[in-house]
Amino acid sequence: VNKFRKAMAGQPETITTTENGSVVQVSRGNRGIALVNISDKKQKIKMPTTLPDGTYTDAVHGNTFKVAKGILSGKTDTLTSYLLTSE
Repeated sequence: VNKFRKAMAGQPETITTTENGSVVQVSRGNRGIALVNISDKKQKIKMPTTLPDGTYTDAVHGNTFKVAKGILSGKTDTLTSYLLTSE
C-alpha cells in the first residue's frame, strides 16, 4: 500500500462506485486505482475507469482484472481491497 501511495503522489483523485454501491474505485489519474468491495457478498463488476485498456494483476491478492474501451471488469471477494497500476 505504501508503494502504491508513493507511486501515485500528485495524481488527481476520483472516487466512484458501482451502480449498487458495493464496490468503491479510487482512481489516481490514469496510473492506478484502488478497488474496495465494501459488501459481504462477492461482486462481479463492470464500471468505467481511467486506466488504459489492458489486463491488470492486483498487487495484493494476485486477482486479474481487465479494462476494455474504458470499462473495468472482474470479480471481487467479500470485504476485500485491490490495487491496480498501469506501471
